[in-house]
Amino acid sequence: MAGTESPKIAPKYWLVTLFILYSCVIEEAATEYELYAEPHRPQFHFSAPDEWIGDPNGLIYHDGHYHLFTWRHAVSEDMVHWEHLPRAFDDAWSGSVVVDENNTSGLGSDDNPPWVAIYTLPDAQVQAQAINYSLDGGINWEVYEDNPVLDIGSPEFRDPQVFWYEPDERWIMVVALAEEQKVSIYASENLIDWEHLSDFGPAGAVGGVWECPDLFPLPVDGDPENIKWVMQVDVQPFGGQYFIGDFDGTEFTADPEFAEISDVTETFPEGDIIEDFEASYYGSWEIEGEAFGDGPVESSLEGQTPVFGFVGDRFVTSFHGGDEPTGTLLSPEFSIDRPYLNFKIGGGELPSEGRDDQGVGIRLLIDDETVRESTGRNMESLIWKYWDVRELSGETARIEIFDQESGGWGHVNIDHLMLSDEPADTNELEPAFWVDYGMDFYATRSWRNTPNQNEYRKWVAWMSDWRYAHEVPTDPWKGVWTLPREVRLKSFDDEVRLVQQPVEALKKLRQEPATITGKEVHDSFDLTEAIGFSGKEYEMILELDPADADTTGIKVLQSENEATVISYYVDEQVLSIDRRNSGQTDFSRSFPTISKAPLKLQDGKLKLRLFVDRSTLEVFSGDGRTSMSELVFPDTESSGLSLFSKGGTAKVKNLTIYPMNSIW
Repeated sequence: MAGTESPKIAPKYWLVTLFILYSCVIEEAATEYELYAEPHRPQFHFSAPDEWIGDPNGLIYHDGHYHLFTWRHAVSEDMVHWEHLPRAFDDAWSGSVVVDENNTSGLGSDDNPPWVAIYTLPDAQVQAQAINYSLDGGINWEVYEDNPVLDIGSPEFRDPQVFWYEPDERWIMVVALAEEQKVSIYASENLIDWEHLSDFGPAGAVGGVWECPDLFPLPVDGDPENIKWVMQVDVQPFGGQYFIGDFDGTEFTADPEFAEISDVTETFPEGDIIEDFEASYYGSWEIEGEAFGDGPVESSLEGQTPVFGFVGDRFVTSFHGGDEPTGTLLSPEFSIDRPYLNFKIGGGELPSEGRDDQGVGIRLLIDDETVRESTGRNMESLIWKYWDVRELSGETARIEIFDQESGGWGHVNIDHLMLSDEPADTNELEPAFWVDYGMDFYATRSWRNTPNQNEYRKWVAWMSDWRYAHEVPTDPWKGVWTLPREVRLKSFDDEVRLVQQPVEALKKLRQEPATITGKEVHDSFDLTEAIGFSGKEYEMILELDPADADTTGIKVLQSENEATVISYYVDEQVLSIDRRNSGQTDFSRSFPTISKAPLKLQDGKLKLRLFVDRSTLEVFSGDGRTSMSELVFPDTESSGLSLFSKGGTAKVKNLTIYPMNSIW
């Protein structure tokens, strides 16, 4: 499966490689070409040949090679070109791999130390941690006969990450107590017997269950005398947040500013409450059907994933009895006397599409006619939405919360209805220190034992979102990983922050660049025509002076009817990616989005580094503090590029585009 500049593989992998090549030949000479030439197949991102991949697992460096598991197995010398090896093993959820150099487990020998995989057993009732071991460098694996090695009887206990903690000469495990939004820390002398040490959390973003934790040390500004620890944990379904602090071998303690983020109260515009649902009954609301029960609830119901994001102590849900029951809640009449109607909503993404016998959500009625309607986004957590009702000022209205669906996600969660002079902030991301602000960056995991790991870490993430991961329009493969990244800690005006950039080895994929400098951009500027470049696999380095423009940016993967739009809003200091018209989006209502990230200009300039790879877009700020990762599925003809500005003229200081070679 290697492409140009494929690395040489160590002798112990040659037999495996020959087996793969032989298998390809006897199946069909064209199989490899067909698999890696699909219209949306990324050409310099890692993906499995012909099946699903999700979380990165078992990232380990050993004997000059980077290994990754899905639990498929692949190996590389440079983290760019990968050789697919036979599947490691099945029947395993997420986890990690360590090389037990001292044979603490007794599963190998001093001369042949074992590789040990620590993973979550796939059981919907009780999640426990198990181990497998390999005595031939991760090629063949044996199941440990006394599994599981860690079982606390919890149905939400998963994704162990294990590392050797040298000061205490023992193994440390971080593992998620998902619904409790905690990271549990365990210790072991032998990878088999585990002792609970402490828990971290809840903290930061708590709008979804926690998964895929990681913990590792890094120097601040490269200073080996100033070591801090990074705790990374994912929040379903969006992405990873991080905390910087200290680890003493027993407990992780976040630094004050990272700990205080958990005390940030969600703010919303002042206004008049229509209903806050703080009572245990519905009062004068009219109830039909059984879906909404007798009144608002204080927590998720039996069989329902934990619900977060409601205001106060109670919220409305139509999950009484599960998804099957249906019904409606109808409010008393009220007068629309402010320009915006704000509310919090979660649950299913099933609009009524103008019919009274289908859909779940909330609607605004005037004279029994629907004038506004919203639905959830296939997640339990409630987020703010609003309706602009300025044109309805003075009207008498009612609100109907409806559930006419009996299948999956056939329920709605609602709270805090209010009229206000300002719209609520609809940003789905909670106050937190996010690793990546795009919609497709999840299950982040770092490599262990890498060269220079005392200076920086290398990690990678799954590039998708659970709300549409199974529906993306790719076949026969599903799933791709982000570019591997180098992660550091850097000081900014006495603030320490995590920064990241793609690994240096990616530069070897660059072809001859196309460049442009000193160009003014007023309204729109067609780069395809100006520099004679169009394409779907490239790296771009952009330095843009907004000058007197209010908004400036770039459109990629563009055609007459579609484009992915990257915008910078000068006054707000916000970078956004708009993929609502990026190509194929109708496979999921959760997919057409505008995502936003905070970003300050550097010396008055917008400095970005972009990687476009057919169906993936990764954007990095020049200082590495902000990144955004998104999937897009453009038409085969959408390969154009243009710059734009609004409210004034922007200036291109430098723009360089490197077409990129394929790794396959």
